[in-house]
Amino acid sequence: MKYKICFALTSRADFSLAYPVINQFKRNSKFKVSVISSGYLSGKLYGKKIDLIKKKIKKIDLEIKNYPSEDTALSITHSLSEGIIEFSKYFEKFKPDYLFVFADKFEMLCPVISSVQYKIPICHVEGGDLTEGALDDNIRHAITKFSHLHFVSTKEYKKRLIQLGEEPWRILVSGSPSLDLIQGMKFLRKSDLNQKFNFDFEKEFILCTFHPVTNDLDNTNKYIENLINSLKKQNKSNIIFTSPNADLTSSKIKQKIKNFSKKFSNIKYLDKLEYNEYLSLMRHCKFMIGNSSSGIIESATVKTKVVNIGNRQKGRVIPKNVITCGYSENEILHAISKIKKIKKKFNNPYFKKNVSKKIYDFFIRKLNKDIVNKKFVDI
Repeated sequence: MKYKICFALTSRADFSLAYPVINQFKRNSKFKVSVISSGYLSGKLYGKKIDLIKKKIKKIDLEIKNYPSEDTALSITHSLSEGIIEFSKYFEKFKPDYLFVFADKFEMLCPVISSVQYKIPICHVEGGDLTEGALDDNIRHAITKFSHLHFVSTKEYKKRLIQLGEEPWRILVSGSPSLDLIQGMKFLRKSDLNQKFNFDFEKEFILCTFHPVTNDLDNTNKYIENLINSLKKQNKSNIIFTSPNADLTSSKIKQKIKNFSKKFSNIKYLDKLEYNEYLSLMRHCKFMIGNSSSGIIESATVKTKVVNIGNRQKGRVIPKNVITCGYSENEILHAISKIKKIKKKFNNPYFKKNVSKKIYDFFIRKLNKDIVNKKFVDI
């Protein structure tokens, strides 16, 4: 008997978590692996990130094009309803035995909600985190309650799932599978980056990735302006901006970055990056600044110092190579002066060896067991 395992991808962030796990399952002929993409991945407005994923995964079994047409709450909600319908049609026709979902983006609710009526066991990778500045927090915990097996990054996150009423036997402290990709990765050299992006990476540069703070959207303009004003004063360094996540108000951030980059020759905006390109930039930069989870989870393994701005990542386990500051220009500048001086300490609390293999082995031990009917465990 072949078991049908469905992997749902809804954002570029999912891919780095999913890819090593997908490859692990593809090695065993007893599993028929299908990959479904949806959400912003196919939207031209958001850089059509699905093209990057197709370079790595040869076959996308279904591409659901339910991306929002506008940067509005109504358009996003409409896209979610479309996604639920399309995932339901797929589950009705192909009847997968298990569903793997990842992290905390709101688009991931589509396959999760669709699977409920079909009683498909859900395996959730990277639950238990806290990100108090983002709506992702609510979504992540909701997915936890729908899920039947949990693969968390740290012991603290396992405790949090138990606090949410999950049975301990369902939870594995696996580490973050995105770090599997970094082991043995061939980073691009600065000369390679020069040629690829037509920019001088030999000169020291700062890498900036700043996303909307979705629990505080009214201040999006102020936050990105404070960051840009702080970076204007780093005139001895080149500055590389990457694209913000496709959340509400991301278009405001993107436009301000583009306007800034047009005014100064030492500023470069990169809209679409492959994972190894992004990590190579992180590896070579003087330091990273912004509010991306990559600055928390991947940075210590890549050996990069980070200024983490604001509350978007508040609640996560923070490695020692990261300094967190507030949103004001003075607070950002103070953190920049500190990050330049700190000694590099690169112990990564999210790292474990062979994470995807640990996830696979744990899953195999639960195969054919009744995991759909859950109990709530009171503390």
